[in-house]
Amino acid sequence: MLNTMLTPFLEDAAYLWGNDIVDAPTVDRTWMIGTGAPEGPFGIIDKVGLRTFYSIEQQRVADKPAYQPMLTKIKQMIDQQLLGIETGHGFYTYPDPAYLKPNFLS
Repeated sequence: MLNTMLTPFLEDAAYLWGNDIVDAPTVDRTWMIGTGAPEGPFGIIDKVGLRTFYSIEQQRVADKPAYQPMLTKIKQMIDQQLLGIETGHGFYTYPDPAYLKPNFLS
């Protein structure tokens, strides 16, 4: 049940980023301020891992042209070994990601 709810949430955030509507930190900041959550969707994607997220999204949206920019950008990150927490770099740099810093929400 969790994945059924989580996947569209992450997918929609990645759609906004992938189509250059908004950058990842702004999405996370907005989500964190609006919900009081400790991290946003891109922090979660970094935890899940970009390869896992990409694999899921290839199956879910491969036939939807609006999602192709997101898939392309995620694949580019994977090719650059920006895999998330696993490699210490993804949307954020670990172990001290920007979204955990006190001034991130200001």
